[in-house]
Amino acid sequence: MKDFFLKHVSVAESGGEYFQVSFSEDEESDGSYFLLQWQFESPDHGRLYVESHLRTLSGHFRIRRAELERGLFRLEIMSQPPETVQIRFQADETQFNRLKTVLKMMLPSNVLKIE
Repeated sequence: MKDFFLKHVSVAESGGEYFQVSFSEDEESDGSYFLLQWQFESPDHGRLYVESHLRTLSGHFRIRRAELERGLFRLEIMSQPPETVQIRFQADETQFNRLKTVLKMMLPSNVLKIE
């Protein structure tokens, strides 16, 4: 399992067709990060674009399972070999609610569990 503390979370949406969630050390950081993107308009065959400071965690992948709770996001990425990523983050109530909303758009309900 990859375990990251990436305290800054950013959520973006454009026109209901493009969604992005990113986690980083801080707003201006060029260091460790983890990003998920999904586009409604492009055929994705059930995959999300994942990008990270770790080369092995970059590309288009299926997500087998994802769990979100206050301050913690965990997901199982169907890479070769499969990898579980756990991200500890900080978010106020507004940021956390926005994160929940966008993740619900990006991930099917049978994949995403929100506590």
